[in-house]
Amino acid sequence: GGDAPVAMFLGDLPDPEYVSPSIEDFVTVKKKAEGVKLDVTVFQLLKNGRERESDFDIKKSPLAAFLYARIGDAGLKESLTYCIYPMDKLHANELLKSLPKYCVAEIGGACARIAITRSEALRDVVRKLNEK
Repeated sequence: GGDAPVAMFLGDLPDPEYVSPSIEDFVTVKKKAEGVKLDVTVFQLLKNGRERESDFDIKKSPLAAFLYARIGDAGLKESLTYCIYPMDKLHANELLKSLPKYCVAEIGGACARIAITRSEALRDVVRKLNEK
């Protein structure tokens, strides 16, 4: 989806005058996955947000909390090796393959519900990754 704004896939920023679907409506995390080692303070910050609002960012990060709870510090370190700027197809594919398949499926499915014009393409990506 490099040719579209991230809001197309994750939903618009919260606005008291307009409610639209967002990633946190479909991807939630209540606790860390079994056996995953993570920094509890970082996880709580991602899940619950900062104490104060910010002028430059949203308060909490449900998608980051979901992923961090599933992959922990070791998975994060591995996944970060594929994060380059600008992102290319090879690194994007390797990044997705570094994540647990069920995470990619859940996130891809959630994004498909938000970005309805890209839903078929998103489901194809998930399907191809699950075949390997």
